[in-house]
Order: sequence, then structure tokens, then C-alpha cells
Amino acid sequence: MRSFKKNIYKLNNKGCNLEILSVVTTDPTNVEGNDGTVTILYSGNQGNVSYNINGGTFSGLTDQPLVLTGLISSTEYTIIMKDDFEEYC
Repeated sequence: MRSFKKNIYKLNNKGCNLEILSVVTTDPTNVEGNDGTVTILYSGNQGNVSYNINGGTFSGLTDQPLVLTGLISSTEYTIIMKDDFEEYC
């Protein structure tokens, strides 16, 4: 079994009251090492919440929590979450 780097993710929340409550990661279980997951529970958002991974395009969230799948072992991910009112804070 392959496992994630010790610090697989870095969270950066941008928003008035957006707060990360918990982060749970699951190591990959397949031989390819590409089926890891991260589950992020958050609260306090003002308006719609969106996220990006490693500087990519922001995607809107419709459900809580944010669950990302298909994460690769030995890879560090930077996840940025923001709400609609980021620029007003």
C-alpha cells in the first residue's frame, strides 16, 4: 500500500467567516496509488463557496462537505476555498 506524503494538503481559506472544521484524508489503496481521498468540512460561509486545487480553476460547491477523490500518493495538494464575499472582508 502506498501512502500520502505526511503533509498531503495545505488549506488556504479566503472568506469573511469561512472556517475549516475538519480535514480527513484516506491513503490510496490500489497498486497505482491514485485513489486517495480528502474530506473537508467547513462552516460560516457567506454566499456560494468555491475551491481550487494546486492553482487550477475554481469550481463551485453545491454540497457539504467537500470530498475530493483520485488523489495520488506522494503528491502534495494545495486546496484554496473561498466564498462570494472574499473581496468585502
